[in-house]
Amino acid sequence: MAISRHLTNLVSFELRDLPTCSNLLPLGQLPHLDKLSLWKLPAIKRIDREFCGGNRAFRRLLSF
Repeated sequence: MAISRHLTNLVSFELRDLPTCSNLLPLGQLPHLDKLSLWKLPAIKRIDREFCGGNRAFRRLLSF
């Protein structure tokens, strides 16, 4: 999924209190993302390369 084409200007993203969410989108593809907050996601067991979205992942991330 190429979310970078659909959310090109997104700079901040927060996921909070999602007890059944077990997969994350490849947020590392978002070219302008500088703040990412993930809170209370107990069904997420691991964060891997798929979440990062490739070699140039999280280019502008300042806060996690």
